[in-house]
Amino acid sequence: IDSGGHSNLTGGGYKLGGTVGQHDAGDPAGGGYILTGGFWSPSAGEPAPTVVWNADPLSAERTTRSLRFRLNVLPPPPQTATGSLGQSAIKVTMIDLQHPIPPNLPQFPPPDFSGYEVGTCGDPGDCARWVGKPGTFLESQDLPLGVANRAARLQCTPFYWDWVTETTSGSIAVVGAEIVPSSEYSVQAYAASCLGAETGCTNVSLAVTMYTRRSGDVGPNFNPPSTSTQPDALDIAAVVNKLKSAPGALGKAITQLQPNLPELNADVNAMDIAAAVDGVKGVKYAFSGPCVCPSTVTCGGACGAPCPAPNMCVKTCVGGANMGDPCINNTHCPLSTCGTGSCRDRCGRCTP
Repeated sequence: IDSGGHSNLTGGGYKLGGTVGQHDAGDPAGGGYILTGGFWSPSAGEPAPTVVWNADPLSAERTTRSLRFRLNVLPPPPQTATGSLGQSAIKVTMIDLQHPIPPNLPQFPPPDFSGYEVGTCGDPGDCARWVGKPGTFLESQDLPLGVANRAARLQCTPFYWDWVTETTSGSIAVVGAEIVPSSEYSVQAYAASCLGAETGCTNVSLAVTMYTRRSGDVGPNFNPPSTSTQPDALDIAAVVNKLKSAPGALGKAITQLQPNLPELNADVNAMDIAAAVDGVKGVKYAFSGPCVCPSTVTCGGACGAPCPAPNMCVKTCVGGANMGDPCINNTHCPLSTCGTGSCRDRCGRCTP
C-alpha cells in the first residue's frame, strides 16, 4: 500500500517519504543483475541529490561569472543493473541579473537583462537553463599535461549525469552567458525519474540560492562583506598573475572574466585584464547577456564559409572521454582528435 506518495511532504529543509506494506523491498542480486522491489525503486523515484554551495561571502565558490557547487546524497545510493541510479539534471534559474551593490557610477548604468529574470521573463522556461556535459579543460595552454579544471556550460535542454560522482573531489564550475556578475540564481537537482517529464516533476531537490561577485572582484578584499568599493588594483594584479601563469595564481573559474568563451581551454588574456580595469573604474558590464532558447543557429553548419554574425565557429573533440568539448588542437582532446568546426551562436549553442 502506497501511503501518501514518495516524498511529498517538505518543510524546514527536510523531506518526508513514507510507504506502508512495501512488498519485496530490498535488492536481491545474482548473475550480474540487481532486482529492486517496492515503491522505492530507482526508476520510480530515487530522491534527487542535494545541491551544496558554500554561501560564505569569502568562499572561493562565489565568483564573478561562474557558479561553483557540488551535489551530494546521503546515504549513498545503491547500484543497479540499469546504471541510471545516481543520475540527475541540474536546473539554473535566473532570479536577479546585473544589480551591482554598491551601484555603478550614474553615468555607467548596468545593462538591462531583466527579460530573463523570473519576475518578468513571461514563460518560466525562458528564465531557466540546464547544466550541460562536463569536460576537462586546461589551466594553461602551454602545459597540455599540466593542471586541469572541470567545467560545464549551460544549455537549453536537461542533461542527466552522475553529478554526485562528478563532484566528489571538488566543485564543478558552471559557465555561460547567463552567469553574469552581481546576480542571483536558484539551483535545483532533478532526479532520474524526472527524465522527459521535468515540467511538474516533484522529485527535485530543495532550491539553493547562489550569488556572483561584482565584475572584476576576483580576490580579497571582497564586497561583500567589505564596505569598501571593489574591485581595486589588487584584483587587476590577480588577473595579470594568471595571464603570466605565476605560481600561486588563481584558477580560470575565478580570473577568466569574459563570459561564454567558445574555447574553455583559452588562457586569460588582455580582455580579461580590461574587464577588471572596467570594474575598478565602475564601468558597466561590457558583455552581452543570455541567449534565447532554443538557439537560432542550426547545428551542422560548416565553417568553410564565415559563420554569419554574430555566430561563431567552434571546433570540438571527436570521440574519447571529452567528445564534444571545445578544442583548439589535438592536445586538448585526450583519447581523440580535434575535428572540423561548425557554426554556433554566441553562447556556443545550436539547434538540431
